[in-house]
Formats: sequence, structure tokens, C-alpha cells
Amino acid sequence: MTNISTAGTPGDDTLRHHYLRIDGQRVHCVSAGSGQPVLLIPGWPQTWYAWRHVLHALAEAGFEAIAVDPPGIGESDRPAHGYDTGSAAAVLHQTMQALGHERYQVVGHDIGMWIAYALASDQPQAVQRLAVTEAVIPGLAPEPGIFAAPADNIFLWHFMFNQVADLPEALISGRERAYLDFMFDRWSYRRDAVASETYIAAYSRPGALRAGFAWYRAIPEPSARTRSAHNAG
Repeated sequence: MTNISTAGTPGDDTLRHHYLRIDGQRVHCVSAGSGQPVLLIPGWPQTWYAWRHVLHALAEAGFEAIAVDPPGIGESDRPAHGYDTGSAAAVLHQTMQALGHERYQVVGHDIGMWIAYALASDQPQAVQRLAVTEAVIPGLAPEPGIFAAPADNIFLWHFMFNQVADLPEALISGRERAYLDFMFDRWSYRRDAVASETYIAAYSRPGALRAGFAWYRAIPEPSARTRSAHNAG
């Protein structure tokens, strides 16, 4: 594990960007403040930037807040494999160790919730507190039926679509804005507060769609893993 570089954000020297090499892949994260470390894991289709306001709030409250781009997201590498939650959790734990933190708190949102749950399960000696929000955990939550009411399906349809091999990339490549804006328009509580341009740019990069969909295509593996761990507990 080697820290590649650390730099400030232009126009905001309170944020520190870290680029680390973990098991051969680059992991990007952004930190602010000092004190007890808190790892912030974003969801899809977002990046570390979803935590930009939380970073400042936690720093002002006396914490060191660390928002990460999980593998495949944002400025982190987009490997061919490793999107099951156990593998991702291992990468993020090593990331925290590389930053000098053996014990830390974790907050996960959306698919970040899946990773956070696996991280707390696999590294109980490291994760002091866990907060998860705005998602369900595959393997613990009941699986929805395919004939959901439209009011429910608007929040569910993408799970099955994103898992299909090849077709999402064929339909969406070059049309990332239309695809992502469709979801932002319908899911956002405050549409004007969504940094859609940042996320559209991130998911328009080469390989970014594939990597984003890989989290959904890996769902069967963490689902079985989570059920097994839950039943054992």
C-alpha cells in the first residue's frame, strides 16, 4: 500500500485529495478536518462529491472526514473484477490503514450501504460505529416482485436493468445525460441541489458505465454472502 500523492482542492484548501495504490489499483479519496476518522462511502450514480457538504460539517464538528471513490467510481481505477461487497470492503479497509487509521467510523449511502455493512461485518475490530441510509441490503431485505406498482417500480426498475450484460452500455453510451437525468429528476428531493453535471461527467468517462453496472451485476454474490453471515450470527 503506497500513498501516491496528496493535494488540495483548487479554491478550497480545506479539502485534501489522496491518491493511493491498494493491491495494484488506484483509490481516490478526499479528506477534511482532524480528529476521529469517519469514512463516507457514496452511492450510485454518484462519487465522493456527494459528501462535499458533510465533509465540511464533520470537520467543523472535530472529526476527520474521509469521502472515498470506491473501486470503479469517480477518480478511482475501474478494475475488471472486485465489485462484490467483500472485495470492495477489503480495499476500503486497506485504504483507511494506508491513511493511518486502524479504527474508524463508517457511513454508507445506497450501494455504499452494501459496502459499509460488509466492512463492519468483516472488520469488527476496526469499525467503531456504523450508519447506513437510503438503500436495502441484498441478502437481508426481501426481494421485490417483478410486478411492482408504478409508484414503487420507479425506485426498483434499474436493479434488474443494470444487471443485464452488455445491453445497458449499448443503449446508454453517448446518452449518459438522458439516463442519469431521468433518475435525478424522479428521485431527488431537491433537484436543484444535485450536482448532476459532476456525476454525468464522471459516468461518461471510458469504462465508467461498465464499472457502475458491475456493482449491480455482482448483487447475487453479496446477497448469498450476507444471508450466510446473517444466519451464522
